[in-house]
Order: sequence, then C-alpha cells, then structure tokens
Amino acid sequence: MRDVVRAYHLALTRGEPGAVYNVGGGVAVRLRDALDLLLGFSPARIDVATDPARLRPSDVPLLVADNRALREATGWSPTIPSSSRCVTSSTGGAARSRPMRHTKRGVRNDGRTRSTAGPVRGR
Repeated sequence: MRDVVRAYHLALTRGEPGAVYNVGGGVAVRLRDALDLLLGFSPARIDVATDPARLRPSDVPLLVADNRALREATGWSPTIPSSSRCVTSSTGGAARSRPMRHTKRGVRNDGRTRSTAGPVRGR
C-alpha cells in the first residue's frame, strides 16, 4: 500500500494534468501464488478448490500493469516486495516474522512477485 500511496502522490505532484498512469509492479502474479503466500500465515489447514462453474470466459488470463508512463513522468518504481506488502496487510500493519514455507512448487514468501493495481489520473 505504501508503494501505491507514493505513486498516487507523485502522480498528483509531478504528473501531467489529465494523463492516465497505471500503478502496478509491472509483473504478473498468479492468484494461486498470492493465495499460497497468505495461507502460509494461517495455522489452520485450508483446502482450496476451483469451482469451474464460477469461471468466466471473459476472464483475462494474464494482466500486467504497464507502469512506464508513471515511471517516466515521476521517477516512481515499486520498492516493497509483494510478500512484504501481503504480510503487512494481513497483520493490520504490524510486521510479522514467519518462517519460509515449503510447498510442492518451492519456497514461498520470497518476494519474487509484484502485484498490480488499477490506473490513476494525474492532477
């Protein structure tokens, strides 16, 4: 959230009036990876299943924010790894130390991914 607030502030103070800026890390994050990261903080065993009836043909399989205009106009770039953002958000702002969690896909909570957010307009 701090990266997004900083991006909004820079868009408002340094951005071109009326310009549209995408705020996001510029890297795709699989929902399952984000879910696995958050599930790693729960002491409960939670089984996750996909309900094919709830999937929509219109869902976009890959969505990545192109933050180039924001970076060029303001110098902004994301500085907080997504795993840190998830930890802080899920603990109400308090940093929480958790050991690495090993899954069938490898180690999680490693900060390799970045999340995306929606567009923001300049001043």
